[in-house]
Amino acid sequence: MKTTEIILLVSLFLVAGLMLYKKYGSKKQPGKSTAGSGGNLFHAPAKDDDYEPYSGRKG
Repeated sequence: MKTTEIILLVSLFLVAGLMLYKKYGSKKQPGKSTAGSGGNLFHAPAKDDDYEPYSGRKG
């Protein structure tokens, strides 16, 4: 392979990887910002331990 073919293949893989990252890697949840959330693609962010969904309390 010539060096130009290698450069072309590497750039194509890079563009394809960036497109896949934009599609699947940076999904934003409504109402939550990704900055400082402490979570990533494989781990869920930590939740408040004393949250009771049917307790009737707010906040």
